[in-house]
Amino acid sequence: MADPAGAALCAREALKSDGHCLLVEPMAGDHLADNLNPVGRLNYCTRAKMVKDLRTDYEVGKPAAVLDADIDGILEAAIRWSDRRDDE
Repeated sequence: MADPAGAALCAREALKSDGHCLLVEPMAGDHLADNLNPVGRLNYCTRAKMVKDLRTDYEVGKPAAVLDADIDGILEAAIRWSDRRDDE
């Protein structure tokens, strides 16, 4: 990101006083396997109104809660997904 301070200022001007903004400059690997980690999944799937893990089909309509570390649902879905893969 060339100007993170400028991006934050622009977001601040556009948001309501209780609004949230997440600026992400993800570091992506050259291969899909390099990006299959919790941060990579969250960066790929975070949207303004929901967070969705495409691998597990887990969705939550409260991205601010997820960004505040309320990630139990995502972790449980990832564990179930991993268990299913181990059974295959």
